Amino acid sequence: MVRRLFGPALAGVLVVGLSACDSVTRTNTSTAARAPAGEAPAVVAAVEIGEPLFPPAAAQPHPAPTKAPVDPIVVRQSQVTLPEMQNVPSKNSGRLLHLCTDVLPGEAMPPPDQIIEHPSTRKKYRKLKEGDTIKAGQLIGFLDDKLAAANKAIDIATIKANEAKLSAADRVREASVEEYVMYFNLRKTNSASEQDVRRAKAQMHKAEADVEDAKGQLEKSKQDLNKNSVILEEHEVRSTIPGKINRFYRRAGESIKELDPVAEVQNLDKLRVEGLLEVQYLPLVNYLGSNGKPVKVVIEASPQVGPLQQLLGHLQPVRAVAVTKDKQRPLIVSASEDRTARVWDRQTGQKAVLPHPVAVRAVACTPPGAEGNLCLTGADDGIARIWDLDSPEPAKAVRELKSQHQSRIISAAFAPDGKTCVTADEKDIRLWDVASGELKYRFPSQHRGQISYVQYTPQAKLLSVARDHSLCFWRLGEKGATPDTVIDYRSGDVPVLGCSPDGQSVLFDQERALHVLSVAEQRTEGVLQAPSDASQFATFALFSPDGRMILAAGTADNPLQLWKAPIGEARGHLVRRLAVGPASAPTCAAFSPDGSFAVTGTQDHKIMVWRVPPEAELKQDLTGTLTFTSSSMEAADRKVRIWADLATAGNVLLTAGDTVTLVIPPPETK
Repeated sequence: MVRRLFGPALAGVLVVGLSACDSVTRTNTSTAARAPAGEAPAVVAAVEIGEPLFPPAAAQPHPAPTKAPVDPIVVRQSQVTLPEMQNVPSKNSGRLLHLCTDVLPGEAMPPPDQIIEHPSTRKKYRKLKEGDTIKAGQLIGFLDDKLAAANKAIDIATIKANEAKLSAADRVREASVEEYVMYFNLRKTNSASEQDVRRAKAQMHKAEADVEDAKGQLEKSKQDLNKNSVILEEHEVRSTIPGKINRFYRRAGESIKELDPVAEVQNLDKLRVEGLLEVQYLPLVNYLGSNGKPVKVVIEASPQVGPLQQLLGHLQPVRAVAVTKDKQRPLIVSASEDRTARVWDRQTGQKAVLPHPVAVRAVACTPPGAEGNLCLTGADDGIARIWDLDSPEPAKAVRELKSQHQSRIISAAFAPDGKTCVTADEKDIRLWDVASGELKYRFPSQHRGQISYVQYTPQAKLLSVARDHSLCFWRLGEKGATPDTVIDYRSGDVPVLGCSPDGQSVLFDQERALHVLSVAEQRTEGVLQAPSDASQFATFALFSPDGRMILAAGTADNPLQLWKAPIGEARGHLVRRLAVGPASAPTCAAFSPDGSFAVTGTQDHKIMVWRVPPEAELKQDLTGTLTFTSSSMEAADRKVRIWADLATAGNVLLTAGDTVTLVIPPPETK
């Protein structure tokens, strides 16, 4: 995959000659340029490149991992759900009088326009609105309860009447008992007839029955009171779970049927992540939970966010963007097929138009280490132009670089010190002196496919990317450039692949993944898999200025993505899905020098500005516990359902329906 090009090792077999763009005798050699299959490779003569183009920064390769990495189990396209959500029903039919709740102890009395007074009890309540938070059992509204209250009052009156009837019946019973005893004793002396005794006994039994009937009526009236009290209470609508009122299904004054929902309450303190686990990983997951301890998981959230702002003005697709070095108020420069480059102030909008005779496809701004505040543009006429952005008339080019490319310029870049710059067309790379506009030298022919991107590194090297599926790192000297490292066998289709700001890592596309390779050892430091089975990386992939983020374009439902770069043993993962809109396919991108925001150009003529989350925000790892693993397999895709409950969901940038990645760490290796 990698070819190291050591000049001295090939000196005896390569022909020593003169470069077409300098007249010095070459004492070093470079590798033969690769030719298409079936053709002999062209021989590149030895080149004396001289002293480094600028003082190279010390190379500090990233440390290798102390132990062989073990891949975690990754369940992509998992869904965030709410395990506790309730459509709070009305338990009675009627008219919804008010949506309100109790004023809790210690709670300040709301303003008069937010107070509801019950028409019967005159108790005061606070109005509720969507988004309010409630506790379990808290009131959220009540129905018109006049009829229920009247029925309860009737039951109370009935109880009083039945209590009086029972008391009277009890007294009648006592009198009838006394009468029966009297007649019974008189009968013993023949002072009363047998008929009188029987009549008195019957009267006593009837009085006892009347007492039991009165007791029954009293008990019935009490149960009627309980029933109507429940009905009256059920005219109050209460939630059985705590949470936030997400929506009201009815408004005050509307009629409602029994068991129809009044409001939806969501408990946001509890979140669940549900996913489909490939069946071959099921034994390992079962093994992880076999010791009786809960299986811990990590939730990698990638919420979808919109741009901070959109800058409108271009009339054709935007092909390149760059950001100036000003820390206080950086400007954005964009290049378009509408034959202009435009300078934008994020606060005031368009600041200047830099006119060109043809389409503009490349733009670069001087980095923080440079003295001037210059802009370099490359156009379809093969001419590179330098503009002074501090000039009162920035629309006037300071100079045109004095040698013209044979075809349109695709990419451009300033050196870290701003003293030189490079431009590249599809076949040729040239290095220029910025102050004079003179061509210093052309690069030897190396790529056999169209060149698509160039970038300086701090080690006085240049990265070039080409459509022949290769990357090349060039050593840059005062007199010339020579290939240093070539990395072959890219199998993706990302034309713009960036190098890390320290020059030690480079992005390398293979199939549906981006690999982060160490330049020195070509060791894979991390792999970023495409977010979904239907998408792949495309157009560009660039490191942020601090190397902790990667901005990449993609296809299908993931056109623009912001990734956390794999650093050390930390896993790289998607952190933001940037919503560009259905017609706004990203074409180019750049970070601000301080990394606080990113800029992208689009096919539909827009410039979009995006917030880059700070490091502290990305360190908020979401952890949870695996709480369910299905024992049955989905026949269609041979996967099993699993879910995990989040350990804490407070202040989490997640909502139900979000797509996340569920990561199950592997067992520790001894």
